Amino acid sequence: MQNEMSRRRWLERAAVTGLYVSPIVSRFASGAEQAGEPENIASQLFVDRVRVASIKNARLVFHQPTKREIAIKPEHSWEQSGVSYMVAIRDQGKFRAWYRVDPTGLNNVDRRSMTAYVESNDGVHWRKPELGLVEYDGSTANNLVWNGPPVCNLAPFRDDNPQAAADEKYKAVGRGRDLYSLVSVDGLR
Repeated sequence: MQNEMSRRRWLERAAVTGLYVSPIVSRFASGAEQAGEPENIASQLFVDRVRVASIKNARLVFHQPTKREIAIKPEHSWEQSGVSYMVAIRDQGKFRAWYRVDPTGLNNVDRRSMTAYVESNDGVHWRKPELGLVEYDGSTANNLVWNGPPVCNLAPFRDDNPQAAADEKYKAVGRGRDLYSLVSVDGLR
């Protein structure tokens, strides 16, 4: 996303179909999930009773949410109408996250969502590094990573498949009028 060539490459790789998704999907495609238990039972997220019903000594419990401090506060002009839809991963010894920012209000005709980046050592206290990648209001002194075609709710992830190209280790899906798939060397450019 740093320069026009990178942005162009991302756009050339964008597709309405053919999503790149995490290795979990490859297990579905290969039939591993249908054949029985998942490869690593310790890393499964329980979101419904389908998987829980097939595991011994487990039960589905909904805990009461605990109110905590605000993790990412809107403090810059590109965040003035809100921050939302954060996608976080543990990567490179820290938490890395991408989130949607809206510089104008929902009723504004020129409304355009963008994607910003934050990182954290503990997953609670977040830093907004000045990346210098995307120009906004005449300056690149910001933490923006995407201001390309109108894509809402960009969802980046790291592709741990050993066969993934080195310059495509990070992928993202996003929607606008179409569905886009993007690739990146580092999740930022």
